[in-house]
Amino acid sequence: MEAINVFAMNVTDGQKDMPFDGDIFITRSCDISRREFEENLQGLYGLEKRIRLPAWLKLLAVFSFLAVAFHILLMSVGAAKGVSFGQLFDSYPILALTALLSCAILYISLALMRKYRMVENARADSEFEKSGNDLDIMYNRLGVPKDAKSVDILACSYTVKEGKKVKAELPFDFFNADMKIFIRDNMLCLADISALYEIPLNELKAIKKIEKRISLPSWNKSESVSHKKYKEYKIHEDSSGAVYFKDYYALEITHERMCYEILFPCYEIDTFTKLTGLRYTTVTV
Repeated sequence: MEAINVFAMNVTDGQKDMPFDGDIFITRSCDISRREFEENLQGLYGLEKRIRLPAWLKLLAVFSFLAVAFHILLMSVGAAKGVSFGQLFDSYPILALTALLSCAILYISLALMRKYRMVENARADSEFEKSGNDLDIMYNRLGVPKDAKSVDILACSYTVKEGKKVKAELPFDFFNADMKIFIRDNMLCLADISALYEIPLNELKAIKKIEKRISLPSWNKSESVSHKKYKEYKIHEDSSGAVYFKDYYALEITHERMCYEILFPCYEIDTFTKLTGLRYTTVTV
């Protein structure tokens, strides 16, 4: 019997925000949809990238810089010919005026750019702080302890064709869902921002290592892919931000005579073995 991926989503009907196949394990939920929160969060992550200086201010800075550079070049040429700055300005008084004006405009434009960025960054910081508070509120509603670890869980979507599950055609193999993980009351608990999943520890049967190269759309961790703690997993990140690694794991579950599995990346294996007490075996695909 094929195991059911707890965090797989059936999108055959094209509907948005469909439940995961393992929603049978949900014991608490929030009144916000996963898609709604993810869209809000993506908007926040893009906030700093969207901070753009006004075009007129950038042009003003560029032209004033070029004007200052032009005056410096003229003075350098004059000095090379034995003409002092005083002689040059005496001969061409307009040159002194334009030089001073160019320097003043450049100084003002740079000061405005700095002020503008300070204001925009303060606004971005405020939005991120609010988002963090919202996350804390939702996790608190779900009963997630503050010291719960964050883990990446491999989620996917699929369609059903002729009675068979077919993975949705995407440029990557899985989504890496950022979730909280902890043990409570003999339950393995996983929480995203919308729901808490609880699985009895005695229903966890095994961890299988799947030797197959997979890809994810982005990197979730605060440390970079090249950080020493991830070096042993040989994770590659391409220019688009997608990440690739050579294997992943399946935590096998038996619940009410049905087989389920939770998939997770290679770099989360230590967290799962420590919490579950299980050791993994290898499966070649």
